[in-house]
Amino acid sequence: MRSHTQAHYEKWKFWFVLMLSAALCFGCVTASTTGSSRPSASNALAATGTATGAAPATSIDALAQRLADQLDMLVALGGKKIQVSDNNFWQGATKLNLPFSTALADAMGVALSQRGATVTVQEVGDEPMILLGSYDFDNALVATTVKVRKMGETHSQDVAMARGEILKSRLDANWFAPEFPRVARTIVRLLEDNFMSRGFYQIDVEIPDLKPGMYGQPNLCLEKEFSRSLESAVSKSSVFRASGVTGKSIVKARIDGKYVKLGDKFRFHVNVIDNLGKTLSSAVFDVDTASVPEALQRPCATSEQSVCVDYRHQKGAGISASSNAVSTLVNNTSEALAESGLTPQPCSKNRGGAKVVLTMDVRTQMEFGKKATKATVNFKVLDSKGKVAGSFSESGVTFRPQIDDAAEMVVNQIFEDENIGEKLATIILGRK
Repeated sequence: MRSHTQAHYEKWKFWFVLMLSAALCFGCVTASTTGSSRPSASNALAATGTATGAAPATSIDALAQRLADQLDMLVALGGKKIQVSDNNFWQGATKLNLPFSTALADAMGVALSQRGATVTVQEVGDEPMILLGSYDFDNALVATTVKVRKMGETHSQDVAMARGEILKSRLDANWFAPEFPRVARTIVRLLEDNFMSRGFYQIDVEIPDLKPGMYGQPNLCLEKEFSRSLESAVSKSSVFRASGVTGKSIVKARIDGKYVKLGDKFRFHVNVIDNLGKTLSSAVFDVDTASVPEALQRPCATSEQSVCVDYRHQKGAGISASSNAVSTLVNNTSEALAESGLTPQPCSKNRGGAKVVLTMDVRTQMEFGKKATKATVNFKVLDSKGKVAGSFSESGVTFRPQIDDAAEMVVNQIFEDENIGEKLATIILGRK
C-alpha cells in the first residue's frame, strides 16, 4: 500500500506529463500554420532572404525558379500583371546594364508566367507593377536581388523582394562584357535614381543628338547611335518617356547630353532640363574607348556641313593635269570623305561649305641604285571663310618606269595605307 506522499507524487507527475504533451502539440500546430501562411504585402520585405544552407544555383533558369518561388510566397503572383524588361536589371555597384541583365530578365519572365503572372513589356494599369533586379560579384558567385515594385502617381512601393546566388563558372563569360549600346540604359538608370526623390511619376522628354563637350572636338558617329539607344532605354523607363507618347504627363523636359574623349575614356554628361531651364536630374558616366566600336569613334558630318574637292595643278608638278593619277586622286578623296559621313558636291554649288584642295608633286630619283618615282600628295582644308583649317601630306615611292602609272600606283597605295578620309573629316568637322 502506497503512502499518501507517494500517491501525491504520482498524481503530480501525471498532470505534468499531460500538460507538457499538450504544450508540445500546440507548438507543432503553431509552427505548421506559420510556415504555410503568406506574409502580407506590408511585411513582405522583412521576410526576404535565401534559404539557410541553400547551395548556389547551377543554371540561370534554376536561379529564376528559386527567386520566383520566394516572390510567390510574399505576394501571390497569380493574376498579377508585371512588367519585365532587361532595362530594369543592372550591376549593383556600377549600374552597368550587362548582357546578363537580358538573360536574367528573360529567365524571370518565364518563371513568373509559370506561376500565373501576366508578363508585359510596358506598364499596365493605374498602379502598374514592375520587376527590378540587381546583381554583384562575390568571388566565384553572382549574388542577385529582385524586387516587385508597385508604381503610383506620386510614389512607388516595393511589395516583395528575393535573393539568390549562382555560380559564375556556369554562366556565359560574354554576359559580363560591357556593350556600348547598353551605356544609354545605365545613364537612364542613373537619371531615374536622381529623379526618384523628387516625387514625380513620369516625365515627357525630347531626345536630341548628343554634342561634343569641347570646342574643336569633331562630331563623332556615336552621337546618332547613342541617341537611338537612349530612345530605346527611355521607352522602357518607369520615370521618363519619349515626348509625344499619349497619356498622363506631369513634366515636359528635354535630355541635354554632351560627351568628351579623355585619354582612353569617353565621359558622358547628361541632364534632364524642363521647359523653364531647370535641371531636374543629371548623370555622369565614363566608358572605356575599347568598349566603343571603332566605326563610332570616327568623325561624322551633320546636316549643316558640306564639302567639295578641288584639284589645283601646279607648274613643275612633274605630271599632266589630265593624268589618270589626278582623276584617281580626286575620286579616292571623294570616296574617303563619303566613308567618313561627308558627301562631296561640286565646288560651284558648295556655298558656305568646306573645301579640300589637292596638289601633287611627282619626281624621279635613285633608290638603291635604281630609278624610282616619288609622288607627294598635299591635302589642305579651307573652312567656309576660305581660311586654312588644316593640312597634311602623304608620299610614296615605286619603281615603275612609266611616270603616270607610277604616280597613280602611289596614290592608290596612300589611300590603302592611310586613313585619309578620317584625317580630312577630323579637320573639317572640328572647325565650326
